[in-house]
Amino acid sequence: MTRTTIGTATRPTALVAALAAFTLSLFAVVGPVLADHDGPLVAPQLKAGASNAECGDFGTYDFEFKVDVEDPNGTYDEDHPHVTVSGSNDFEVTITTASNVVSWTSNLPVDAVFVKGGPVGGNLYDYTSLAFDVTHDNGLTSGGGGQYGVSHVSFCFDEPPVIEPSQEPSQEPSQEPSQEPSQEPSQEPSQEPSQEPSQEPSQEPSEAPSQTPEQSVAGATGTPEASLPDGAMGAASGSNPLPTLLFSLVLLTSLGTLAYANVRTTRS
Repeated sequence: MTRTTIGTATRPTALVAALAAFTLSLFAVVGPVLADHDGPLVAPQLKAGASNAECGDFGTYDFEFKVDVEDPNGTYDEDHPHVTVSGSNDFEVTITTASNVVSWTSNLPVDAVFVKGGPVGGNLYDYTSLAFDVTHDNGLTSGGGGQYGVSHVSFCFDEPPVIEPSQEPSQEPSQEPSQEPSQEPSQEPSQEPSQEPSQEPSQEPSEAPSQTPEQSVAGATGTPEASLPDGAMGAASGSNPLPTLLFSLVLLTSLGTLAYANVRTTRS
């Protein structure tokens, strides 16, 4: 029977990765604390006979801060009479020497320290292999392992030990808005109505009827026209209707009598 194993091939890799991550995190936390322990952070490298050696003799250290005084104790900067510097230097260090053992604290990180004393030579403490910046150490001795006093101490740097000025904000203050205020409306106010008011009616009032009422009645009945006297018309146009009614009754009676007489004449 064949057995199938799932995921076992990746377990060692995952375990190694987890251990590596734990080690890095532990080192990041413990590393700065190690600077406070008793004894130097790194093992000394004996430089025999290097009585007048400079930092440049031990590697790529182009910048040096040398405290040239026996058993130094105190704070030293580039203006101190017993200090020799190369190039620009803002370095400041406090050194304590007790029983031929040196402790130091500085304002800037150090790449290496060379402690010289006695006929044997000097010890070089190279911090470049460490993963953190070193600004203090203790338990340093000269080439005799603490048997001889200290004649001078040199602090070595790959880069100039200067304090970089804090940069001003690179961005300029925000500019004023580039756009001009919105323009005035380009269009003029709406024009006055172009059309003139409607003209007066061109046609004259219709003419008066050509036929009089009397003529139209005469044409319809075929009887002779009986024109009204001017006095009757004047009475009809008055404001009192009684004369007009009396005249109408008299006229109708006369017409009726005339019609009756015509009928009698025709029959006889």
